[in-house]
Amino acid sequence: MKLIKDGIYKIFRTKPKDWEGIKREIIKIENSAFEEEARQDEDDIEETFTYDKSICLVAVDEGLIVGYTMGAPLDWYLFLEDDPHYGKGDSFYIESTAVLPEYQGKGIGKVMKKALIDEVKKEYSRITCHATNEIIKHLNEKLGFRNLEYIKEWIEERDAWYMELKLLH
Repeated sequence: MKLIKDGIYKIFRTKPKDWEGIKREIIKIENSAFEEEARQDEDDIEETFTYDKSICLVAVDEGLIVGYTMGAPLDWYLFLEDDPHYGKGDSFYIESTAVLPEYQGKGIGKVMKKALIDEVKKEYSRITCHATNEIIKHLNEKLGFRNLEYIKEWIEERDAWYMELKLLH
């Protein structure tokens, strides 16, 4: 892992080879941060963490991984093929951001997303993501994302907003 932001919580960029050493903590965060119907399984998370074009960050507090965010080029996600930028190679999709419940509300998600945006803008001109609740939608808007589409029952019975952030170079 490579330190990319040092503050109250240290933010590290992981490498595919880091997965085996951190997977237990990442799965714990996933399982505690999301309701069962919205969770990704270990195989799906591993697929993104170990994909060489992914960007995966972890937030660490006193040696404990307390949150993660990850994503990959938009074109890697087949379910996003309706996006008008699909196939252009200019967009990145944030697949997930999660924080342990006892650390939520402390700005960790925001710090991780800002760090991810900084990493992504080195290679891409646009970021997209889905927000599945008002809190995440509002956070994304504070970071400059705008809503592209409201999707009724995107995951099970959960609605979502498909959002975009255009990056300046």
